[in-house]
Amino acid sequence: MTTLATKDDLALLHDALVFHLDTLKHHLLKFHERVVPEKAEVLAAATNHATYLLQLPDLTFIQHSAAALLVSMFLQDSDLSFAA
Repeated sequence: MTTLATKDDLALLHDALVFHLDTLKHHLLKFHERVVPEKAEVLAAATNHATYLLQLPDLTFIQHSAAALLVSMFLQDSDLSFAA
């Protein structure tokens, strides 16, 4: 679903991401540990799209925060996440 998200969706996603952050990170960690190469393309596409959204100009703080949370979850990089 992340590959379908738009800039306008980020603000709507933010609260859900923050509220469920621990659960989402836990499930994605399990996914990272068990993903077979054939399914890794889905994760790469989601990561690429979230990164694209993160680099869009004129993002609000909430939109930028949501995009950063998505990227950090997909990359399993806690340095990128900074929730509002």
